[in-house]
Amino acid sequence: FALGKHLHAVGLTEVQGGLVSLQPIRYAPKSLKNVSNTRVYPVSLSVADTMCHAPANKKKLEDLGNAIGVEKISVDKSIKNHMKQLLAADPAFFFEYASNDSIITLLYASSLYRYNNAIPVTVTSATAKVMKNTMMDYLACDSSKKFNRKYRGLELVNHGKFKLKDRPGFLDATSLEPISNKANAIQYYASQAYHGGYNICTEVGSFHYVTYDYDLKNAYPTAMCLVPDINWENPIRSEVAYRDLTLGDFKEDGRVNPIKPFVGYIRFKFPADVAYPCIPIIVDGVPVYPLTSDGMDGVYAAGPFIWLALKLGAHVYCDRGYFLNVLYRNDSSEVSRSLSAAVKQLVVDRNKAKREKGKGSLEELILKTMVNSGYGKT
Repeated sequence: FALGKHLHAVGLTEVQGGLVSLQPIRYAPKSLKNVSNTRVYPVSLSVADTMCHAPANKKKLEDLGNAIGVEKISVDKSIKNHMKQLLAADPAFFFEYASNDSIITLLYASSLYRYNNAIPVTVTSATAKVMKNTMMDYLACDSSKKFNRKYRGLELVNHGKFKLKDRPGFLDATSLEPISNKANAIQYYASQAYHGGYNICTEVGSFHYVTYDYDLKNAYPTAMCLVPDINWENPIRSEVAYRDLTLGDFKEDGRVNPIKPFVGYIRFKFPADVAYPCIPIIVDGVPVYPLTSDGMDGVYAAGPFIWLALKLGAHVYCDRGYFLNVLYRNDSSEVSRSLSAAVKQLVVDRNKAKREKGKGSLEELILKTMVNSGYGKT
């Protein structure tokens, strides 16, 4: 009862349809401390919810039970309304029915994360860990410290110690920071240039004819597979300052490379007949896609946005920008793409699940979720 009150006071967070604790809830039941012959153990409680670990449309206990071979026990609604009568008439079945849901959630979570392991907040956070492990192997990094430097261009910086307020002692004040001034500049430009997907409604109203939603197959995994690793020890290949950008800037070894790594601070103007301009500006926290940046000092943009704008006939002027050096594998000419290695492993697993469990199975759909959710984490 005391723990329940404490949980209620602390509160849980709603995530993906489930209620979870983002950090362990620690509690010592004070009401038992003075009871003789009683051993008191402090409690560290983490609350997980299988709603956060199942794909959309497959979150029901029946679906989870089918995936692990434990049938969900169902009873008629009339029996549910009179559970005391069921207890009196058939206590064995009553207790089996009462424990069945808990058994399914426990065994489902255990099948995903094995027994006696901490459960991630969501399957998305589990995906990040799985992908990171694959990427560390690909990059030959045997520690998170090496991975942060090689893949992210970050290192742990110690800012000294600070005194704890709630108890005696001191704690190190640390933070992950760019490994150099060049890395810092590139990472700032890149973070400002990222805007996510192009989601708009171009025609508003009621339509009395069939419309279609064209979707690119494996869009997110394909895009992630094209992302090269950056050489953070020497990130800047060339600098652009106070000049127009052209399609020629995106040629490499005589061939066009729309995803040649570039970030810059630019101004732009599209022809008046371009229906879908592709460089966003942020208005009240929302990306909008105007024909021109006139009236603004400029906007941050990444290479693929600029390449497409140029293909659409836009005029793009760059105040300052950087073409970046990519990382190569083992001093060879092969471009390092650790994100691609991680995605490929999940795709291989998904195809295996599709073959063995069938398309649309929970196993196949949860791997589909994992493949796509890596994009958001990246």
